Amino acid sequence: MMAMRAEARAWWAEVEDVQMRERIERRRVAAQRMAPRGRRRPPRRPVERVGGRPDRIAGWAVGLGLLLLTVATLSGHG
Repeated sequence: MMAMRAEARAWWAEVEDVQMRERIERRRVAAQRMAPRGRRRPPRRPVERVGGRPDRIAGWAVGLGLLLLTVATLSGHG
């Protein structure tokens, strides 16, 4: 009885091992398909992203200033 259990455990370990290997292989193949083929362009730095749009920065600054002015006016004791 004990030998049968040990044999069953060994067989099940092999089955799980094979299933795990198959799963890992499928993921590896899928990752290779999804990987870009050529060299990727390096990500843009924040200076490059903002550098060409100073008008947007100025717009946000004006909007924030108006918001702060409104909050200060509404919360003033007076």
